[in-house]
Amino acid sequence: MFLMYAVCLLCSSTACTMSMDELSKPRRRSRPNDAAETVDVAAERRKARESTESTAAREPDPPPATATHEEPDPVRSAFTTTQPTPAQVRVRGPVNVVMINGDEVTVEEILYPIWDKLELAARAQSPGIYRQQVVDLVQNQFQRHVNDLLVYQEAIKELTEENIAQLDKFVEQRLTDQIAEKFDGLEPRFEEHVRARGWSREQELKSIKRFYVAGMFIGERIKSRLNLTRDTLVKMYNEQKAQFTTPERRTMRLIDMPYRAFLGSAAAPNAADWTEARRKAQETMARAAQALADGDDFTAVAMQYSKGVNAASGGGWRPITRGALKASYAPVTDALFTLPEGGTSEVLSNDEGLFLVRCEKIDAKQEVSFADAQSLIRDELIEKERRAAYQSLTMRLRADAQIDMSEAARFLRAVAEAAPKHKSETASVTP
Repeated sequence: MFLMYAVCLLCSSTACTMSMDELSKPRRRSRPNDAAETVDVAAERRKARESTESTAAREPDPPPATATHEEPDPVRSAFTTTQPTPAQVRVRGPVNVVMINGDEVTVEEILYPIWDKLELAARAQSPGIYRQQVVDLVQNQFQRHVNDLLVYQEAIKELTEENIAQLDKFVEQRLTDQIAEKFDGLEPRFEEHVRARGWSREQELKSIKRFYVAGMFIGERIKSRLNLTRDTLVKMYNEQKAQFTTPERRTMRLIDMPYRAFLGSAAAPNAADWTEARRKAQETMARAAQALADGDDFTAVAMQYSKGVNAASGGGWRPITRGALKASYAPVTDALFTLPEGGTSEVLSNDEGLFLVRCEKIDAKQEVSFADAQSLIRDELIEKERRAAYQSLTMRLRADAQIDMSEAARFLRAVAEAAPKHKSETASVTP
């Protein structure tokens, strides 16, 4: 609960606007491909810090864009080169970090949260679809990370050293809980998991800390906006009553005899063909009805006589609600919802065929009471306000954020290059 006290001290942000799309668009054309070198992330990060200023000074301004010129997508174009292992990054210069208001954002910080999704896609998708998925996931995760970082930077300003010390203890406990839940409490398994993805315990602690501080900060900002009295919740419950009601459902078995099934081989049936098909359908249905009257099992009779889509399974259908079937099955639905459980209808008909329906099971209408629904309503309202507050705050913070856009474009490329290899690429290098 110390977090609640700590966040109460935080100040609100200044107003401003900016489109997040700008964070992923290069404002300077990337230099032509030169010799790429696979390096260790930590070593390259140090190199990036030392050489950023001198590199920026040496690089010439891009030529004026023409009406037909389009800037290359830095993430998509990353797939023209071989991709390294998770703990390494193939880079061209200082692109493995990007600075956001003086804080480093690393390739690993963007890649780690989406690594498992990318590995799964690399095995399951075609190369083209996988490349597009990498583009989408990397761009979305970069934008999400920048937003979270900006909120964290704003939230942390007013925390005291004592608050931060308490926060660090809380974060350590949260990581311990996660290791217990996901890795059976085995620290070596956790370490192996994060190391294989170019991650570390320290980075995970930093990520957890940012998540909780930013979340609590947003929570404090929306407290004054919420008016979650009982009257408010009751009003919402009555307005959304349908969401808390499950309509009656019925499970049926159906003997279905569409006239078309009795047309035989007639390619262009005439009136006489249709008359004969109806006669055959009526005779077949009469035999089925007689078998039921003699006490035969409905499932067996349906398997023997039905010509419908579910005949092979004894005419069984999944549970349906009233009106769920198409109009041609209206006689079936109407009869089904008047039958008792275990009851069988008379022979039904329409312009398309004949039917016999049995009601197998009735699931009665269910309605969630207000007492059970109010916590769901409260959570929904809080989440709605939280999303609105988060969006409003991040839009204002982005306008004042100090971000090197040219490095951001190269950074996205580095993230894409460090993504898991597609299965076809992995197979091509296997001895």
